[in-house]
Amino acid sequence: MKAVWERYLKDVATKKEQYAAAKKELNEHRDYLGLVKGFLAAIFDEVLAEVAQETNAILAGVPNVQHVTVAFETEVETLSGTVKQAITPVVSVNGSKVPLRSGLSGGQAVSVELAVDVALGSIVSRRTGVVPGFLVLDESLDGLDLVSKEGALDVLGKAVQDRLILVVDHAIEVKERFSQVLQVEFAGGRSTVV
Repeated sequence: MKAVWERYLKDVATKKEQYAAAKKELNEHRDYLGLVKGFLAAIFDEVLAEVAQETNAILAGVPNVQHVTVAFETEVETLSGTVKQAITPVVSVNGSKVPLRSGLSGGQAVSVELAVDVALGSIVSRRTGVVPGFLVLDESLDGLDLVSKEGALDVLGKAVQDRLILVVDHAIEVKERFSQVLQVEFAGGRSTVV
């Protein structure tokens, strides 16, 4: 009986050692994950600042939004006082913060969104070394007057050099800006290229 009891105590001691080792390893993993999370958050904020800087450089070249700037916040305080991780665009017009949707006209909002998309694509390409050979824009010029469309197309042309740009748009007033235009008609329940 004594031998069984001693074996039991030895097993308990072994399990305690294993538990302590596992707990130590778990804490080391948590510390490591905390460092990685902090590092990634720092890089994430750095990339967002870069996106904002490049977006603002693009906006400066588009007539209807030359006076608009964009920044990004990554934390938001909720009504209950807790902090929530989120990306919030902060738009300023002539230095005064405005809501993205209600503080800008429809055409201005379209220009800002296009500039952010182009800037983000450019930065991801630079940081990864992978440059997509094409860019697809669906109604990205909607709501812009002719001068603003021309400005947006100028900026877009500079930003995406040597890439195929496929623009889907109902307006035809800028079609001469493109090397190839496909006109699609919808009749009898079918879309056809004419």
